[in-house]
Amino acid sequence: MNSSDQQQVPLNQNRKQQLAAVGGVAPSGQMAYATSYQTTPMVATGTPATAVSSPTNFPPQQQLGNYHPAQQFHSQQQQQQLQGFWASQMQEIEQTIEFKNHSLPLARIKKIMKADEDVRMISAEAPVIFAKACEMFILELTMRAWIHTEDNKRRTLQKNDIAAAISRTDVFDFLLDQAALYGGQPSRPPLSFMAWPQLHNQQQPPEQQPGDCCCKRQKRCLPQEMVFHILLQLPAQVIGDVMRHVCREWNLMIRSPDFIHHHLRNSKCGILLQQFGTNHNAIYVEIRRGCVEIFKFDCGLKRLGSTGCNGLVLSCHSKYRDVICVSNPLTKQQVFLPPYFHDIGFLRQFALAFVEASMEYKVVDAFGLGSFTTMRIAMLTIGVDRVWRHIDIEHLALTTGDAPRGFPLVTGGYVHWIGRTFVLTLNVETETFYKFPMPPLEKRIGEFLPMGSNLSVVYGSNVFFKDVWEMNSETGEWTKLFSFDLEPVHYRLKDFFGKYEELIVPMGWLAVREVLAFTTLYDQTRFIAYNFKTGEIQSFDLDTYGPNNDKKEYYFFHHVNSLVWLEGGLQVEKRWGNKNSRL
Repeated sequence: MNSSDQQQVPLNQNRKQQLAAVGGVAPSGQMAYATSYQTTPMVATGTPATAVSSPTNFPPQQQLGNYHPAQQFHSQQQQQQLQGFWASQMQEIEQTIEFKNHSLPLARIKKIMKADEDVRMISAEAPVIFAKACEMFILELTMRAWIHTEDNKRRTLQKNDIAAAISRTDVFDFLLDQAALYGGQPSRPPLSFMAWPQLHNQQQPPEQQPGDCCCKRQKRCLPQEMVFHILLQLPAQVIGDVMRHVCREWNLMIRSPDFIHHHLRNSKCGILLQQFGTNHNAIYVEIRRGCVEIFKFDCGLKRLGSTGCNGLVLSCHSKYRDVICVSNPLTKQQVFLPPYFHDIGFLRQFALAFVEASMEYKVVDAFGLGSFTTMRIAMLTIGVDRVWRHIDIEHLALTTGDAPRGFPLVTGGYVHWIGRTFVLTLNVETETFYKFPMPPLEKRIGEFLPMGSNLSVVYGSNVFFKDVWEMNSETGEWTKLFSFDLEPVHYRLKDFFGKYEELIVPMGWLAVREVLAFTTLYDQTRFIAYNFKTGEIQSFDLDTYGPNNDKKEYYFFHHVNSLVWLEGGLQVEKRWGNKNSRL
C-alpha cells in the first residue's frame, strides 16, 4: 500500500467513527453509510485525489438490503402504535357511561369556547365532548413526539421533539408558528444533513425512499368513522354554528345526505315555541342527558305553521302573505311552493308529512272545514307537482255533525284530523283515508299529541289523574300505556304555577312514552317536564313579560331541530351564515 493509501484509510475509518457517534445508528447502519461513502472521492492535503477501495467485501446493494428491512420494520411498529392508539380511543368512547370525571378542567375548556365572539350559548354536553377531543389531540401529539425521541436514542422528551412531530404531521400545520417558537427548526432524521453528490443516480438509502421513512410528512387526522360518530352526538345548532366551520372535510361530511339522515334518526323530539307578535325569535326545548335544555335563536320567520316534520315547518313568506314556503328554522333554508288557489290564512289546516319509501315530502291542506261534509283535501308533492291536486273523500260518507277540531297532527307519514267520534287518518304514501274509532273511554276532556310515529291522547277524569293511550297510525289500534297522578306533587305545581295550577294541560312529549311537558292555559311562559319513569319534575321559565310589562303568549308544536334541507321548489333561498345563494 502506498503512502497516499496509508493516509486515506485511517481518515476514512475516523470518519466512520464520527458518523456513528453523531447518528447513533446500529452497526449495520454504520456499515451501510460507510460503503456508500467510499464512492465519493476523498482528498487528503497535499496528495492527488484517488479512489479508496471498500473496507468490506459486500457490494453496496447487499448492504442497503440489510438496512432496509430493519428500517421498514421500525416504521411499521410506529404505525401500529398509532393505529392501536386510535382503536383504544374509539373503544373507550363507546364504553363511556360516566361523564362527570374529566382529564381537563371544564372551566378552561369553556373559556376557550367562549373566546369565539360568535358563540353566545353553549349546551351542556358541548364542553364535555370538546374536552375529550382536546385530550385525544394532546395524547396523539405526545405519542408522535415520543416516537421522535426514540428515533434519536433518547429517553427524555424535549421541546424539539414536539416541534418535529408538528412539522411532520399535516393535521398539526396550524401549530407550525408555535413550533418555531418552542423548538426552532425541527431536527432531521439521523445523518440526513450529510450530502452525497454521487448518490443521485444510484440507489438511495432506505430512509430517503418514499413510504419507508417513518419521519416522512404524512397526513394524519382523526379517523373519519370517529369524527362521524362524535358529530352525531352534538345538537344540530352546535353542528351548524360551529362544527361545519372547522374544515372543508367536516363541512362536506355535515352536508352529506347520509350524515343528515343519521343525525335526524339520532335526534330526540322536542317542542318549538314562538311568541305571538312580529319578531323572528323562536325557542326550542328538548331533553338531553336527562336535563331540560332551552335554545333561543332567530328563525328568520315572523309566523310559523302549526305542524312540522323532520325539522321542517310550513310558513308564510316574510313579504308576500299568499306565498307558502317550507323552512328549516335552524338553517333558515326555504323552498317556495307553487301558488295556492285558496286562502291560506295562517296555515292552520296545512300539514307537512314525509314518505320514507320514496324520500318525498308532501303538503296537505283541508279547506272548507265547516264540517267534514264540506271539507276538501288538496295535496302537493314537493319537487314533483307544479300544481296542487285534489283528493276525493266523498266515499267516506262523513256526517255533518263530525266536525274536526284543532289542527291536523302529523306522525311521520300520517296526518290525523280529530273528530268527535273518530280519527280521520291519511296515509300520505298511498294517499288513502281511514276512519279509526276513539279509544274505549267515556267522554272526557283529552289532549291529542304526536308521539314519535304514533298518535297519543292524554285523558283525565280530573285535573291531576290522567290515562295515556297510544294509537298505531297504520292499524288504528289503541293501547293503554299507563296512568299517572299529579296529586302527590300538587304542592310543587302550586308553588310554580300559583293559582293557575288547576288549568294545567299537556303540551307535548320531550321523550317518547317517558317525559311529558305541561303548561297552563293562562300563563304559557312557565312549563314543567314530568318523567313518568323516575317521577322527576323539572321546571323551566321563559321571559314572562315583554317590554311594556305585558305577558307574553306563545304557540307551540312538536318539533325536532335538524339539518334537513330540500330541493325541488320554485326557488330555494339559503341564508345559513348570513349568505344568500341558490341551491
